[in-house]
Amino acid sequence: MPQLDMISVHVPKCAGTSFFLALAAAYGRGAILRDYGDRPLDPAAPMNLDPEGWLAACDARGADGLAGMRVVHGHFHPHKYRTLPARLRITFLRDPVERLISHYAFWRHMPASGHALHAYVLEQNLSLDAFARLPFLRRFFTGVFFRDVDLDGFDFVGFQDRARADVERLSKLAGVPLALPSSNANPEPAYRQMVDELRAQTGRLDRLRDLLADDIAFYEKARARADRAAA
Repeated sequence: MPQLDMISVHVPKCAGTSFFLALAAAYGRGAILRDYGDRPLDPAAPMNLDPEGWLAACDARGADGLAGMRVVHGHFHPHKYRTLPARLRITFLRDPVERLISHYAFWRHMPASGHALHAYVLEQNLSLDAFARLPFLRRFFTGVFFRDVDLDGFDFVGFQDRARADVERLSKLAGVPLALPSSNANPEPAYRQMVDELRAQTGRLDRLRDLLADDIAFYEKARARADRAAA
């Protein structure tokens, strides 16, 4: 079974789109499999309806469809490619509250496209606070993208707020010239205003942090681990 250079889990709103451009410049677009079909955040997606069956099917596929690929990058659960050899398994994370706000603003801007949870958010015209209470958003890291995952299994974890410096470190680790392009701006015009208003409302911000407590603990542990590794 051929070894991939990199398996990259693109966590939504964590600099993954900009990072793809860095990967494309280094490896060439034709050598990157962009895997965005699983809809991890959709309650109706196979990985959520039947986790064990979905994972068994992933294991059975093995390296099918990966001929000529050097990198896999996309929105998928890390265990999807657990049986495949790879030099590096990497991801980027972001402060859970900031990530939540960015995701909320992005979904409010985007039309529905067959994603059950996104459609519900639009149909119900949910506020940010109601959005944060949804189980799939409340435990976005711990219950969805990294459900049953130990980050010790990753070779590199970067962070959105220092993505440029972290990509430079990853470039040295990977042995390829990775350089992050200009940041990918949130398309919602009111995004910056939403962030500024929330930061001024300390009580509301505290309530959001209480809701996202599990993910915040996960994030802080990952950050501390990465800082120790970089020291």
